[in-house]
Amino acid sequence: MKKHAIAAVGVFAAVVAVLVGSNPAQAYPNVQASLSAPEQVLASGQQFTVVASSSAECAWDLSWDGAHREVRGTQFQTTFVAPTVTRATELALSGVCRYADPSGTGTSADSSSVTPDDLVFTVRPAGTATTAGTAAASLAGTGGPDRLVLVGGVGLLLAGAVVAVAARRRAEQAELTAQTV
Repeated sequence: MKKHAIAAVGVFAAVVAVLVGSNPAQAYPNVQASLSAPEQVLASGQQFTVVASSSAECAWDLSWDGAHREVRGTQFQTTFVAPTVTRATELALSGVCRYADPSGTGTSADSSSVTPDDLVFTVRPAGTATTAGTAAASLAGTGGPDRLVLVGGVGLLLAGAVVAVAARRRAEQAELTAQTV
């Protein structure tokens, strides 16, 4: 019985070492991409700056009100001009970050893309008061399980093993007692 318990503890320790020591997201990098602008309420004809940034080298493609910007890199800054409007209008700036697949083949079939949340700008007619607003949109990190959840699961697994071993010992003792009587 002790040999089995020692073997079980050894196997359990090996499994825990493998799970804690490796990151499941290493095979598929979690590329983060975001768009930001210092203000999102603009006056007609106002020039504004947008910053696009990512955690990997990518080919950026930004679009806003018919204007396009294409740049390669991890971070870049560009400017756009708000159109002339007669009433408050909401316009979305969208972007796509295309990056090479980690296999490194570089073919278009092996590329991936990340699309950060759009930035929505409110353009007001000239002469109207604007209220400054800021935002930075980014994707959530979804690379793998949280270590705390993993440790909690392992703890529950251990507790279950202890309860099972204790129940078996009681059953064996009860059986031995019944045989001797």
